[in-house]
Amino acid sequence: MVDYQIQVNKDKGYLICVIEGLASRQDMTEVLGALQAETRAANLGSWLLDVRKAKNLSDPFDAYRFANHDMPKLDISHRFKIAVLTDPMDTSNEFSQLAAVNAGYQVELFKDEELAFQWLGIAKDPQ
Repeated sequence: MVDYQIQVNKDKGYLICVIEGLASRQDMTEVLGALQAETRAANLGSWLLDVRKAKNLSDPFDAYRFANHDMPKLDISHRFKIAVLTDPMDTSNEFSQLAAVNAGYQVELFKDEELAFQWLGIAKDPQ
């Protein structure tokens, strides 16, 4: 089970979602459904998923199904840029990212928040 908080920046066209806890495929499908609803409401094009306090529980089969079945079912656009900010010691998201890229999504993993914002092409909001 995961907890998540979504922050939307309509002016810059992106959202940040901070995810914490043990993340199953079902959990992430729920989270992405919520992100998709926010994206449609605000006409956004970029996501930053901060999973530094989350652990991906998906095995390779779950990662494949998520990228090739769940994401299309949620109508996640291949045009979105999705930056995933991970803990430097956590490798649990690497296969999920590979599966998403192979399914045609623009997903990149980052250990550094500044680099994630640069890749998204947006200036980080001041704290």
